[in-house]
Amino acid sequence: MPARKPNKRSSIYLGRDGWWHGWVTIGIKDDGSPDRRHRKARTEAAVTRKVRELERTRDSGHMPGAGRPVTVGQWMETWLTTIASRRIRRSTLETTYAPKVRNRIIPGLGKHRLDRLTPEHIERFYTRLEVEGLASATVLQIHRILSRALKVAMQRGYVTRNVATLVDAPSVSQDEIEPLTLVEALRIVRLAATKRNGTRWSVALGLGLRQGGALGLRWQHVDLDAGRLTVGSSSASPGGTAAQTRMPVARTATATTAHPAAPVTPALARSELAADSTSPNSSPTRVDARSRFRPSLWWHSRRIGPLSFRSA
Repeated sequence: MPARKPNKRSSIYLGRDGWWHGWVTIGIKDDGSPDRRHRKARTEAAVTRKVRELERTRDSGHMPGAGRPVTVGQWMETWLTTIASRRIRRSTLETTYAPKVRNRIIPGLGKHRLDRLTPEHIERFYTRLEVEGLASATVLQIHRILSRALKVAMQRGYVTRNVATLVDAPSVSQDEIEPLTLVEALRIVRLAATKRNGTRWSVALGLGLRQGGALGLRWQHVDLDAGRLTVGSSSASPGGTAAQTRMPVARTATATTAHPAAPVTPALARSELAADSTSPNSSPTRVDARSRFRPSLWWHSRRIGPLSFRSA
């Protein structure tokens, strides 16, 4: 009786159909059964070359998964729904990642086989986006998303390299930030005082907070008598739903900031926001979805630190 062949030993034989067949054991499938790949050729030498090539790919650790070749579109959807969704905040996933993957990357590159995607494919894709009038910053975001997805594909053996790293990232010109003048800031403060959710604009204006930081404030963070507040969390409103508080991504120590000559006085804050102070966890900067206050300026880029106004 012939000795049993060791595990992962390949087999080559002449079939009844007149072809030479080769089988290579790659590993184990998800259901626990052996993952064996098939090659065939007209001659023994030809099928032997194919088998040896498959063995080298297996031994290098870059063996693609079983089944039909994966397309860029299939991988991007899998990455978005099962991988990125566990690592990225929901609001960012829904407002930034998903639209760019489903509306740009998949329509533009989705039909390519993942393992045959080239830098030239990506460069032509970026050129088309720019011709369509897409902003350079948006193309850069698409590049970063695609590169992250291909990095994971490389780590998991679907591709041998991340071709996005071989493409120069789109350049973005940084516009100089123009701070508000004192007159402009006072106009915003006066207008904010007439709005139910206006306090968050006054606080953000005085302390240079991002919008999420202002929305994330709670009453236990505010000491009106001492003129101090603690900024340690931020808030986002994915899909237009109610704001959800989260801790900063950096997980830094909570910073306590002294309030300068505050545009919102304790008396004004108490009179305007008394209705929201029933719970220590309620937000003094709560947004009323029915009456959103949106000053006509690029707040994210023009927000300022305390008293850092430019001369009128």
